[in-house]
Amino acid sequence: MGNKHILIVDDEPRVAYLLSRALERTNKGYHVTIAHSGEEALEVLERSPVDLLVTDLRMPGISGLDLIRWVRASSPRTRTILITAYGDDEVEAEAHRLEAYRYITKPFDMADFTRAVQEALREVALAQPGWVVLSDECFEAIATQLESLRQETGAQCVFLADMQGQRLVEVGDSEGLDTAALLALQAGGIAASAELARQLGDDSAFNLNFHEGSRYDLYAASVGESLFLSLVCDRQIQPSRIGLVWLYTRRAIERLRALLSSAQAPPPSLPIGEEFGASLAAELDALLQELPSGEAPASEAAAPDPDAPQVPNHVPSEASDEGEEDPRETTPAEAGLLGLEEAIRLGVLPPDFLKSERNGDDDR
Repeated sequence: MGNKHILIVDDEPRVAYLLSRALERTNKGYHVTIAHSGEEALEVLERSPVDLLVTDLRMPGISGLDLIRWVRASSPRTRTILITAYGDDEVEAEAHRLEAYRYITKPFDMADFTRAVQEALREVALAQPGWVVLSDECFEAIATQLESLRQETGAQCVFLADMQGQRLVEVGDSEGLDTAALLALQAGGIAASAELARQLGDDSAFNLNFHEGSRYDLYAASVGESLFLSLVCDRQIQPSRIGLVWLYTRRAIERLRALLSSAQAPPPSLPIGEEFGASLAAELDALLQELPSGEAPASEAAAPDPDAPQVPNHVPSEASDEGEEDPRETTPAEAGLLGLEEAIRLGVLPPDFLKSERNGDDDR
């Protein structure tokens, strides 16, 4: 599935660093970038594609919701997670309207956070019931089926998409195509065909929509109630034959339905609970001990940008009003290291974490 690019946005440097390290530990394939403001995040988003945006709600300047609105309009394939200690029904409703994958309130368990990230990057929408998380093996099996279909039909590229036009799996060469617009339009056509079948009382109808163009032949066929296949055939390379496309596409859909209906969420592969939080805190302590005096640990995922805004040498108070700064000065080491007590105060570890950890020590 390739490396996944995750952008973490938080004006509290220590929280951003802790979340980044947690993700890097759970999956070596994650490429994590840190931004300390909405403005800095926009620079990253305009510079490179991002698979997942994790953002705090309250930040000076551009807020987390504003950032999600921008992503929703400019990069609809990017999934989003909103984190806040100031949540209310109105904020949660707006997050859902903007289709944020998760709305997480502080304090939260670090293992729950890393699991939410893992699922956001691998989930596929199915009709019933709700969300299903595909294992890597199932994802690769679907890609194999799509590649077989592409070779059988001579298609330039083949997509599996949901009814919102979001691409889930792709094989072949789509360079030069506006795939977002293409899939959105085909999704509308598939939805119209499905509604026509329901009006006629034929819920088991097989819908294959066909567009014959001067350059491309386009096909779309439903896979269940919420997914569809899209095939793009370049007539300049090889004209398509609708009879063969119909035959091979129908066979592929039966195999895909079998794969998707048997898809199960993978067993948890992440360390959970207090042991994970304690091991992460111990790693941070070890990192600090290895540094020369006064030097702060820097995220390995975000290289310093000389043109990026500089992070001030203070930490905004979590209890202060939005946009106000805590005048209390901190040392560079404090700005880079988040201890257990501080993590609990900022909400990235549950309040009873230390008590649970002490009980665990007593049991041992």
